[in-house]
Amino acid sequence: MPADKYFDSSSDFQGHLDDLQPGQPADANDVREPLDDVNQALGNIIGNQETFEALKIDGSTWPSLEITRTDDLAAPVVEMVVARTVQNGPIFRSKFARLDGGGQNAAAQNSDNLFRLEVYAHDSMEYQANSVIRVRAVGDQSTSNQGSKIELRATPEGATAPNTVLVIRGDKLLPGEDDAFDIGGAAYRWNEIYAKEGVINTSDQREKRNIQPIPPQTALQILALLQPATYMWKDRQEDAVIRTETRHRGVTQQVPQTRVTYDEASGKWIERTVMVEVPITEAVAIEDEDGNVLRTEQRPVMEAYTEEVVERPAVNRTHNRLHTGFIAQQVAQVLTDAGLAPADYGVFIYNEDADRYGLRYTEFIALMVAAFQAVMNLPVLRTALEAAYPNLQMGE
Repeated sequence: MPADKYFDSSSDFQGHLDDLQPGQPADANDVREPLDDVNQALGNIIGNQETFEALKIDGSTWPSLEITRTDDLAAPVVEMVVARTVQNGPIFRSKFARLDGGGQNAAAQNSDNLFRLEVYAHDSMEYQANSVIRVRAVGDQSTSNQGSKIELRATPEGATAPNTVLVIRGDKLLPGEDDAFDIGGAAYRWNEIYAKEGVINTSDQREKRNIQPIPPQTALQILALLQPATYMWKDRQEDAVIRTETRHRGVTQQVPQTRVTYDEASGKWIERTVMVEVPITEAVAIEDEDGNVLRTEQRPVMEAYTEEVVERPAVNRTHNRLHTGFIAQQVAQVLTDAGLAPADYGVFIYNEDADRYGLRYTEFIALMVAAFQAVMNLPVLRTALEAAYPNLQMGE
């Protein structure tokens, strides 16, 4: 049903829009008049209980639709409630097409933003893009083999623009940049990681420098002093950290209204009476900052309520299984006794911010191989090995 049916004959919606020209100053009435026209039309739609088929808002240099609200209320700026019998349709759908020279729809091109959701935060100077979720076209879009990738962008502390942190492309979950981001941290650890295959560590000679063999005596000394241990993790029980905030919301009431919905089972459009939540309003005085009454308007009746905000959820983990491994502090002492600085070796980790120690267990493999080779080269063992395995080639 065309939208202009619902505009009163006294309204001049298109004329009011024509008064708003990009780059030209506009007074309050220029802005208020088309908005009043739309509010009046929507009121007619609701009053007539008819279906509004489509609302198209076209924009070029201006945003197609911008909603600004300045208040301290906790209510959402935009809320969409969907109640329907058809379950398989999308709640939200975004379509993208390039326009060719003749203004006709054309195929998307590589790196086009098919969908982009931006979150801006004010930094006391101006609004800066803080986080971005976007879907971008990938590859040759002139054929049916069109692809896309989903990007998650976030702004690091101290930076002014977001970096691409995470990319979903095809069957891969990728970082936004090579060798730039971590999964988890010393104070925010994943509990367990399940994988079918092992971790592949880059071991490319072209990306390494200062390559030196491990001295056999150093490897033997370190392994001789290490103390393999069994241990159990301590149980962790922490209460949730919750703060209570006082907020305000509009008071609502349930009123009966008729709605026409499609019945999937019968294939018919059925009119039903449903209860709809609507705000309760009252006449209130609008004042300026100095307390002077400017006018009286109908505004929602507000009520205060408290809401619990969970800053950190409760933790209750018990551990009953024995584990085997090393103790990082003891490894640090072994390295020190061998004349090595623990902080210079990647096998040992200490994060000062989290005050937590860790080890890279895979780096013990090279130490064990170096020590094993040193033992194999002992004269007595070497003679026995050469006699038992005549074709065995052993290094010096």
